[in-house]
Amino acid sequence: MPVILLNSCLKSRTSDKKTLKEFEEAGVAVTIDYFQTSSHAEKVRVVTTGMEKDTTVLFIHGAPGSSDAFYSYLKDSVLLERAKLISIDRPGYGYSDFGKSLTSIEAQAQVVREICDAYNLKNIILVGHSFGGPIAAYVPTISDKIDGVVMLAPAIDPDNEKIFWIANFARWKITKWMVPRSLAVAGDEKFSHSEELRKIRDAWGDVKIPVVHIHGEKDAIVPYANLAFATKEFDDTYYRSISLPEENHFIPWTQKPLVLEEILGLLNTK
Repeated sequence: MPVILLNSCLKSRTSDKKTLKEFEEAGVAVTIDYFQTSSHAEKVRVVTTGMEKDTTVLFIHGAPGSSDAFYSYLKDSVLLERAKLISIDRPGYGYSDFGKSLTSIEAQAQVVREICDAYNLKNIILVGHSFGGPIAAYVPTISDKIDGVVMLAPAIDPDNEKIFWIANFARWKITKWMVPRSLAVAGDEKFSHSEELRKIRDAWGDVKIPVVHIHGEKDAIVPYANLAFATKEFDDTYYRSISLPEENHFIPWTQKPLVLEEILGLLNTK
């Protein structure tokens, strides 16, 4: 079962050529940029739709994953009426220095902050799934441009980091060569994630913007206990949780109407 779940989480990266074709067929204008951050040696791929809008929704994928995890959102007609929509390849994934790990959550958040600054993004809502959840939640502690965060099944509790035995294949030298590079990067993040979360644990109480946390009680990849942890750590003046009794880890795709509703709810507060 864990192998099946991990394989389902693994999405193939989509090339620029295929991305342009996919959005052209959907009748949605798209741009693909490669942004050089000062905090990361290689360029980061930035896929954008709704370019003329001032408000922004920026999506941060999990591990493994890539920007294409959120392409359906970038093509959503309701969202396109309201906001500029951006999905990035996190460092190490997709076409952002593919295969080279950047395990620091703080460094990953810095990359997002620099993108927001360089593109002069405004009224920003961050949406992060799984390992992208704590990155999205940390960015507001280093940037005043973020107006809201949606965390989807975030891996945010340092004491509830679930390690599947198969992840060791990406760790052991004798087997690492057999593992796809995206899974190797995910393995590097997985084994350092608890320590990285402990480094920033004190930051969650400093997040003073709306935070929506959606988690499935049957999540077999990121334990449901992460919701109890976040409820305790975030300021309840700003934090709101949504518990889904029958849901698993794949909320961005299985609960898209709910996710859209929460994103639009944050956009409507502007």
